Amino acid sequence: PLDAVTGVLNSGASAILDHRDYILFSQRGTHYAEPFLDCPGRTDFQWELAAQSLSLAERNAQELEFWNACRDDLVTQGINLAAYNSAENDADVNDLRLALGYEQVNLYGISYGSRLALIVLRDHPEGVRSAIIDAIWPPQVALDHDVALNAYRSFRAVFDACVADTKCARTYPNLETTFRQVLQDLTAHPV
Repeated sequence: PLDAVTGVLNSGASAILDHRDYILFSQRGTHYAEPFLDCPGRTDFQWELAAQSLSLAERNAQELEFWNACRDDLVTQGINLAAYNSAENDADVNDLRLALGYEQVNLYGISYGSRLALIVLRDHPEGVRSAIIDAIWPPQVALDHDVALNAYRSFRAVFDACVADTKCARTYPNLETTFRQVLQDLTAHPV
């Protein structure tokens, strides 16, 4: 996001400016775009939900109600929500390249930007000279559907690696059990 530009430049990206232009853009619907597809009260709503002792079904029902109301509000404002997706963002990247007069660009994508870079490479390869893909999120992955399984696999890998490493196993002999106990304690008594 554009809010991160100072950190990006201060962490070494400013050296790029000695040899290349460095273009950051705000994608459709994000903070600096018009319209900004925000759901007012979203953060407060999430904190309110967290403070309640709700079942998963109750939490899901309240979240669905909140997000549906937000969607309805955006549609009432005349916003075509079908115009906010990776295909449109992909076309915007290529249109931006053409509008700025670049024959080709070097892409750098992190997180969702990695997904977008892959889509640009697929749909507009003629406009890409090179690409750096960091923290890859491939187009075929449904992040919201896979996040729990990926988290499980990551924790499982840490626990198994610790058991296999003599120093780690000696230092943290019950790492998985301790981790699970902390989760249970925090669930019962949130901080």
